[in-house]
Amino acid sequence: MPTFGFPHGALPRATATLTIPAGQSASDALDTADMIPLGVITPGAWTAAALSFQVSADGSTWIPLYDQYGSEVSIPSSAIPTGAARAFSIALANVAAWRFIRLVSGTSATPVSQAASRSIVLLGVRA
Repeated sequence: MPTFGFPHGALPRATATLTIPAGQSASDALDTADMIPLGVITPGAWTAAALSFQVSADGSTWIPLYDQYGSEVSIPSSAIPTGAARAFSIALANVAAWRFIRLVSGTSATPVSQAASRSIVLLGVRA
């Protein structure tokens, strides 16, 4: 099996925690210059909502993330139960091109304010 230049075949892992403040629907931003996100862990405490993504090329102009088929990239609310943390994969093709990413409670059409501050962990590989 090829190792792609990393010792023992291991990719250099990275994590980042993004927070959606209480009463808000969007998290702080992740600058992906150092990390390519490939997974997300939602918290056990969560006000019922989908989890979607916004992206930016400059860190200040945010737009909803859609896949190549025109569907908004999101994790449906039915997959994020209150009281249980969940881990989800993020498709590399959806996020690799974007310098900045933030998470949104709800979708672009229906953002949902979180009742309390929520920390969401992104996992990936170092860029």
